[in-house]
Amino acid sequence: MTIYRSANMADGAAVDAALAKAISALQQGEQVTQLTRAQLNEAAAENALLQGEPYLITDELTLAIGTSVNGYVTMTAVSPESSSDAIKIAIVSALPGTPDANTLYFVTG
Repeated sequence: MTIYRSANMADGAAVDAALAKAISALQQGEQVTQLTRAQLNEAAAENALLQGEPYLITDELTLAIGTSVNGYVTMTAVSPESSSDAIKIAIVSALPGTPDANTLYFVTG
């Protein structure tokens, strides 16, 4: 499985560990913290982030993963034709009857 993410990474090993932890939590149906980019940046400035914690940036509909108490990376969207095994992110008001494979669903309703 390939994970596509933004390029703002300082330590690849820490990012990979954080992503693995976040993906595991999401697959187990754990709640995702929802906040704006400004709130996320404020939490990072206050050393209040958790490594491996997924954060949904609501004003951008972007997924961020905490890499340390003051750092995070964002996952980028990919087009379906760019890779058949890429994880896709879907922001929906209700789960579809038949969910797509390799898709992380964030239900807002």
